Amino acid sequence: MQNIWVIYRREINSYARSPFAYAIAGIFWLVYGLLFFSTLYENIDQSRLIDVRKIQGEQLPSFDMAYVFLQSFVGSILGSTSLLILPMLSMGLYAEERKQGTWELLVTAPIANWQVAVAKLSGALTIFAIMVLPFLGLEAYAVYGVVPPIPPGILLMGHFGLLLQAAAILSLGMFISACSNNSIVAAILTFFLVTAWNNIDILADRIPGIPSQFLANFSVVNHYHRLSSGVLDSGSIAILISYTLLGIYLTAQSIEFSRGHRS
Repeated sequence: MQNIWVIYRREINSYARSPFAYAIAGIFWLVYGLLFFSTLYENIDQSRLIDVRKIQGEQLPSFDMAYVFLQSFVGSILGSTSLLILPMLSMGLYAEERKQGTWELLVTAPIANWQVAVAKLSGALTIFAIMVLPFLGLEAYAVYGVVPPIPPGILLMGHFGLLLQAAAILSLGMFISACSNNSIVAAILTFFLVTAWNNIDILADRIPGIPSQFLANFSVVNHYHRLSSGVLDSGSIAILISYTLLGIYLTAQSIEFSRGHRS
């Protein structure tokens, strides 16, 4: 644990000193802030329109607009468009080590490969969690006092699922970064692979029967949507954690290959 903590602190410090990290955070907060308020006001206007139509005597089904808002923002916007941010966070995890000349020091250090991978992944995931945290507060404020009330578990489960999805994507990006000498190339490859990975369900829709359901289970988006809806789905949690562990394993093997090639 001490080795993991040392590398973890090193990663956090490197993000704290990086102007690029601040630029990513600034763009993230600006874009998602605009999307948050536009989604919120759109749902408020829709709720007012429904109330007016009910007053006029129309028979309309009941809508939990607060829940619809959370599903629109957390379940769709925040989860899907984070695919643009996560490759940027993962692209320099190892590619920058080569660029700065610290890769040799890292692969020759008396530290287990998996410890290096876990520490680097934890650092990137912590930065993403810090970026997302303000929106958890905004969401809680937006739905405070609504009738019927929104259980806090729905908010927490949505963001828990978001972090699990982020961990799976970051671990994949970490492996690609470990195999690449260029951080930009690593980001582009991660984006395209993650996009294809998350769109498996589109391919599954074209296949009939049980194979379609089997293939859809490999889509990260499907499992994230189950969790963001407030459902504690142990299967989705297990699959997302399995993807994360797979990324850590592949990264550790990549480091081992570099050590063996060096020797």
